[in-house]
Amino acid sequence: MSRSPAPAIGGTNYALIHNAIRDAILAGELKQGERMKVQGLAERYGVSTNPIREALQQLQAEGLIEMIPNKGARVRVIDRHQAESLFEVREALDGIIARRAARVATDEDISSLRDLEDQLRKARASGSPKRLGRMATYFHERIGEIAGNDEAVKMRRATANLFALIRSIPAPKGQESESDGDLEEEHSAILDAIAARDEDAAEAAARAHARSSAQRKLARFGETV
Repeated sequence: MSRSPAPAIGGTNYALIHNAIRDAILAGELKQGERMKVQGLAERYGVSTNPIREALQQLQAEGLIEMIPNKGARVRVIDRHQAESLFEVREALDGIIARRAARVATDEDISSLRDLEDQLRKARASGSPKRLGRMATYFHERIGEIAGNDEAVKMRRATANLFALIRSIPAPKGQESESDGDLEEEHSAILDAIAARDEDAAEAAARAHARSSAQRKLARFGETV
């Protein structure tokens, strides 16, 4: 790997190594398809090879890397077809849970979503994409919890790393960031529909948000959506 060495972590704390490599992948520093040599990573992070191997095993379990026979590890590659399939599933999933949330939400549930919406605005103002992404995830997971659909929440979490890999692909020039205004309006539309207990509107808003997100992310593959 011909790049500047990372700050040495030292020691044998595999969790720290795992987090450092994971962050490098999701930041796009270790790119999709890139080979990950154990010795090279050990030198990069100033550790022995044992915690590197443990970290790679965990990252494989999380779906972020692939073990290729006779070649070793590489950062997982997500192609456009896989990305489109993932977004189709997420659109259906989010539509289902938003509809049910509109049916069963209590006043306390609506209040909790309003609080998350406020935190989303603060995250946007902070200029931290990582914080914004985390709060957006909490917002959607909370809708799943309100709907009482634990399986939907689990499915969202199970695919979270794959969506993070898609986000790690550099956006086309001029599209480096998503429109904060669009995101805020889309989240507000979902929340307002749930608060109004309008099941059709809630599902429609959630699906529209998922499609809009898909269009923004699929542009990273350099093809017309």
